[in-house]
Amino acid sequence: MVLGVKIIPMKTKSEESLLIRKSELSRRLNVSIRTIDNWMASRKIRFIRIGGTILFNPVKVLEDLEKFEIETAFDSY
Repeated sequence: MVLGVKIIPMKTKSEESLLIRKSELSRRLNVSIRTIDNWMASRKIRFIRIGGTILFNPVKVLEDLEKFEIETAFDSY
């Protein structure tokens, strides 16, 4: 879990390199599209804008979110 978000894993390595739309990212991270918008506005996650289309590399998004992971006392055992 990252930022209290349950992450739905990807099935294959080739899927990891695909760019996905905001709705798919929202579904995979189990958060609202508004949350994705907020993360984009605060530059917490990377995205690619091509014209009016916004795309995400899911591997890079997970890397970005892992920066906010907080270690608990149980993690150090």
